[in-house]
Amino acid sequence: MVCDLLLPLSRFSCAGFIYIDCGIPENTTYVDGITGITYVSDAQFVDAGINYKVWSAYVPSTLARRYETVRSFPVGARNCYTFGSTTPGLKYLVRATFLYGNYDLKGKPVQFDLYLGVNLWKTINITNPTAYFFTEAVAEAAAGAMSVCLVNTGLGTPFISGLDLRPMGTFLYPMVGAARSLVLLKRLNMASSTDIRFPLDRYDRYWFPFDEPEWKNMSTMSTVQNPADDNFEVPSAIMQTAVYPADSTQLEISITTEPGDVDELYAVMYFSELQPPPLQNATRRRFFVYLNGAPLNDAQPLAPEYLRSQTVYNADPATGNGQYNISLVEARDSKLPPILNALEVFSAMRNTNVASDSRDGNDGLPSILSFSVRCHCFRNTLANSVGAMMAIKESYQVKKNWAGDPCAPKAYTWDGLNCTFNSSGVPRITAV
Repeated sequence: MVCDLLLPLSRFSCAGFIYIDCGIPENTTYVDGITGITYVSDAQFVDAGINYKVWSAYVPSTLARRYETVRSFPVGARNCYTFGSTTPGLKYLVRATFLYGNYDLKGKPVQFDLYLGVNLWKTINITNPTAYFFTEAVAEAAAGAMSVCLVNTGLGTPFISGLDLRPMGTFLYPMVGAARSLVLLKRLNMASSTDIRFPLDRYDRYWFPFDEPEWKNMSTMSTVQNPADDNFEVPSAIMQTAVYPADSTQLEISITTEPGDVDELYAVMYFSELQPPPLQNATRRRFFVYLNGAPLNDAQPLAPEYLRSQTVYNADPATGNGQYNISLVEARDSKLPPILNALEVFSAMRNTNVASDSRDGNDGLPSILSFSVRCHCFRNTLANSVGAMMAIKESYQVKKNWAGDPCAPKAYTWDGLNCTFNSSGVPRITAV
């Protein structure tokens, strides 16, 4: 989706962008004074939970307003937020934010699981009441609604501070598809002095400064252009700074994944030459790019272009038992060291569960409609059995917390449903 970034910030809007402040009263909205983003109440996206206000002593003054409240879920094994307006095949950035703030006056660590649809996204482990935490995923929407679910694992009551959903172009992040979602581990802006997000990044990716004592910095005020076939659309503001090794021909970055992360890593590295051509003595900067010792960029040396962004990433997952190393190694014919402008690191999401069959089914639909819902309006409007259940829920104001996928994961099948699983593990609703 293309948005008009030339409009004044107060007039900027993009259909489909949803920013939720969890725990504020129903029908409440407000505009963030820094970003111009409009935040809404979560009441229209979730049926369960209790709103709490976080104790002000636990919320640093530098944090956004959304961290002042939470929605807590003391009842039910799984509670879900549902986004019914997603477009199948379109990619989305999904972000969940958390700050415990001792809202329940228990002062205890909390651990629970976060699911995107039917698959485990992240295990949330909160030990510091004043520390804020966010996790982010890039996923392709399937048919039907997209859901984010909090699952109680017996280690404390799940809660959430905020939830964001931002559409992205289908061409972005080509590693992401129907069978693979990515979970953000790091997003680093080399040599920057400040955090960068929307509106400088139209997709509101959070970029955090990163530097090391053994590196030197370079920067430019000139605009860095993206190529026409860009699959990542990194902002110029990110590409205007870079690092290079001070006394070495190699630049090394080590990455350690968190416990529970899938051991399948994807690294996206961004490069642009910031040193003007007259100062290069006709010698182009050239270096090799390695991930855990495996060469990227077709094993060819990379020669960054002046003020044009270039991207190197691994299309297939790297594995390393939780330890990964990125190496940029100067080529023999280069008299300049390697540089790096920015870096994103992702792990694969566990896409081990299969969503319920959303196709129209003559066998499943009549069974579902048989519990006194065989009215003409339903037969004409329901396209599939999952849609039928959501329509039943809305029409009859069902309060069983029917949210998320009706049949998957199997442990969280909706109360009152019968689901069958075919030989491929695809679940289908057969009766109510």
